Amino acid sequence: MVTILKETRQEMDTLIPQLPDTGGWRNPHTQLIIASAFFLAFYCTLTEHGHSADDVGALIDEAVRKMYSSRLFALMRLFIPIQRNFFGNQAARRLAAKSQKRRYPGDFVYEFVEGDGESFDYGFDYLECGICKFFHAQQADEFARYMCRLDYPVAEAMGTRLIRTSTIAEQGIKCDFRYKRQNAPMIRF
Repeated sequence: MVTILKETRQEMDTLIPQLPDTGGWRNPHTQLIIASAFFLAFYCTLTEHGHSADDVGALIDEAVRKMYSSRLFALMRLFIPIQRNFFGNQAARRLAAKSQKRRYPGDFVYEFVEGDGESFDYGFDYLECGICKFFHAQQADEFARYMCRLDYPVAEAMGTRLIRTSTIAEQGIKCDFRYKRQNAPMIRF
């Protein structure tokens, strides 16, 4: 395990200078790009040791689900506003409009979708995916779909249900995110 961690760290050192410019910390997607680089480094290391993309995807999915279901995360939700509340929030609309200017070629481009209050409360249509662009540049297109699957446990941890019918990583013309509010996750001790 120590070897895997050391090699993953070395792979991250290689990937960090290749991260696309997304405008820095003012862009909420910058964190996603950085996290995806870590997962990509882990993927590259494990596949060099004979593991398949499915194996690595399942491992990452399990780790993310465990992290978001942990007691520590539940406590953090009580004290830190982790979820940006997009329900009726003008900031989401402004960020979406700003993304459409395509100032940063490696960034995401998306539109805000007003909810109908019945089937979903709000949504986004991603027309360009920064993670897919980054993975393509790293010749790791086949691994991008595993990043998409992480959106479900993240949405669940934030007290929403994600409904999606297509992703760019799986050859869709867009990623259609639709969110429906759920009851806040129960804190279990």
